[in-house]
Amino acid sequence: MSTKSSAPGAPEEKWGRNIAVTASAALLNEWESLTSCFPAEWQRRLRPPLFSFKARMDGWGCWHGGEKRLLEINLSLLLQHSWQAVLEVLRHEVAHQVVSECFPEVRESPHGQKFREVCRAIGANPAASGTYPTLDQRMQADENESLSEEARLTSKVQKLLALSKSANENEARQALLKARELTAKYSLSLPEDGKREEEFVAWAVGQPVARKESHLLILANILQEFYQVAVVWMQEPDFLMQRQRYAMVVHGACGKVKIASYVYDCLLRQIDSSWEQLPWQVKAANPGARGRKEFAEGLLRGFRDALRQQNDSPEVQALVQSGRDQQERLQEYLRCLYPRLVKFSRQRRTWDPALQAAGQAEGKKLILHPGLDRREKQRKYLPE
Repeated sequence: MSTKSSAPGAPEEKWGRNIAVTASAALLNEWESLTSCFPAEWQRRLRPPLFSFKARMDGWGCWHGGEKRLLEINLSLLLQHSWQAVLEVLRHEVAHQVVSECFPEVRESPHGQKFREVCRAIGANPAASGTYPTLDQRMQADENESLSEEARLTSKVQKLLALSKSANENEARQALLKARELTAKYSLSLPEDGKREEEFVAWAVGQPVARKESHLLILANILQEFYQVAVVWMQEPDFLMQRQRYAMVVHGACGKVKIASYVYDCLLRQIDSSWEQLPWQVKAANPGARGRKEFAEGLLRGFRDALRQQNDSPEVQALVQSGRDQQERLQEYLRCLYPRLVKFSRQRRTWDPALQAAGQAEGKKLILHPGLDRREKQRKYLPE
């Protein structure tokens, strides 16, 4: 492992060599985790590359084979984009490394058939290079800029969740039900001949946290159970604080991951709003952070119970059934990304039944307040 500075006075020197070393170590750790699941023949031929952060380059990443064995990452990608965007580019470049070192006899264009086969095998995006938009650019793009069916459906769902502000429980329930119906319709938007190559993505919702709190685990399960995505908790490096934090990474078709992100934002806002409006007599015994978490757990459980009641709706049943094929493709995508993925469950003692009950009552109302301004979610970037 090594780091490389492009020139004296380059941006690397401004944010410190210690952070450069930390970033290189994080990429090496991801490289080792990724390649440890490769076929044994590939592992025998692969060696860790040198990592370089370059301030000026044409694309987001580049693999230099031969004697160089250098994997370059665009510095702006590391400084100004999400860690999941960095990992997407890393996988793309590792696919180039695999073709270079495991199939030296192959003579074809850099993004030829063998490269695409390797990308499919390791869950890499074959397009994640050059001027292709980064993962967070694609996820945060304005849906109105596209006329695709998927974009129109995503925009409708976002507006439904953002505008379901009525205090009328039935109106809020219908808004949520319609949002779920539109979510399921993504599986119907694919052509039957299978010629369109569906894009699956891995996207971290919210901000990384030091601990996986119980209410966040419940929220992750709600997204997974009702919005046709898969959730995996992953560690992300915090370069500023020199530590690892946990990120809730949502996997699935691009449009459905966007919708799951909207739902995540709405529910957290609902928790904050409902907690503030809760009578002081209910909060008196436990008004602090623990009491708020108890209330949040109850609210999310009530929300989940109401969604389960809606599962008997013929509309939801028909549309969810139509998405079975996509769910199978999602599971295959997860197996490519995480061959050694382990599932676990954890039970937690309830400390304040009154707050749990109050939260559950609020959750069953299914009221999602407005306020989905994506610009409010600011990621922490490294200083230049």
